[in-house]
Amino acid sequence: MLSSITAKNKHMKAKQNGRNIRVRPHQSAKASLRRQRPIHKRIFLHPLSVIAAIITGVVLAFSSLATSAATYNVSATVPAPPLKTPAVINSPADQTTFTIQDITVDGSCPNNSYVELNQNGLTVGVYICANNNFSIVIRLLSGTNVLIAQDYNLTDQAGPASEPVTLYYNPPSPPAQTNSGSITGPLNNNQPRPKTTSTPLAHQAPFRLSLTDYRYQVVTVGKSVSFKLDLNGGRSPYAITVLWGDGNVSTKVENVSGIFAVSHTYSYSSGDEFVIKAEAVDSGGNTALVQLIARIRTELIKPVAAIASTSFMSKLDNFIKNYSMIIWPVYLAAVIAIISFWLGEREELHKLRLKQARYAKPISHKT
Repeated sequence: MLSSITAKNKHMKAKQNGRNIRVRPHQSAKASLRRQRPIHKRIFLHPLSVIAAIITGVVLAFSSLATSAATYNVSATVPAPPLKTPAVINSPADQTTFTIQDITVDGSCPNNSYVELNQNGLTVGVYICANNNFSIVIRLLSGTNVLIAQDYNLTDQAGPASEPVTLYYNPPSPPAQTNSGSITGPLNNNQPRPKTTSTPLAHQAPFRLSLTDYRYQVVTVGKSVSFKLDLNGGRSPYAITVLWGDGNVSTKVENVSGIFAVSHTYSYSSGDEFVIKAEAVDSGGNTALVQLIARIRTELIKPVAAIASTSFMSKLDNFIKNYSMIIWPVYLAAVIAIISFWLGEREELHKLRLKQARYAKPISHKT
């Protein structure tokens, strides 16, 4: 029995796109084609390259959509644990009479809270509790002063009510009035002073300066901290002096009573809080005082993983935004190349299989 196997059955050659592809009988056309891919096709059609292209496309799409879409700020507050004990004024004692106007009110309060001190219905001081204590300097009003210390947790929820403390202030006899046209204040003799008038007023409400709409806040170095203050009574205009606790002093003049804002930017952190004192003087020489507090940090504390993740994603997003005019064309060109090579290889594989089928006809046997 004679059998003839042509050389074409051993090594079939298919000439496609100007190159020869050798297909061994024991190999499929697809395997042979992949084995003999040029280097550029091996790179572009590698599974890792395809996966990288898909991931890159998703990242670019999300970044571009985030840039073009409207921005919505969503905030949520997780309530701090409610306070179970009230703030208590320990000093001075109830029913104490004073002949000095500025006094220090000390008391106890739960940690992780702040205390607002109310004097005759208005907030004249705030303090963030440290070691279960608070200390606030106030300026007494002539006659009766009813003080109430109210504590709040760090999400501004009030704790239990505390017992009021009543104090009395008997001012000294006023000095003889002059027409010098100047007034002095206890905080800063260089502050702007509004001119006075010698015209007496028959009925004048007590001059008050108070804190309004206070919310607990932590501010980083280099960012502004602000407070809203309220002027009541007295005679306009009013000279305002603020000692910010870091050596800086700011002054301003308010021509009308009512709510106004003061703000300051700290250039360093003392490690905890800055005690702030704001004083107002009206054109009649009457003064009022409010004590504030600012909690300043070098930077807000974040988990290490969150910092690293935020930093990387922020840098990546900024890079894409800054170079999008270059990144998008390069990415689209790479995707087109991958699709083109894949389609071309499929066509080449189809033709190669047709040639295999043509060469694989039954072999005739002669005896």
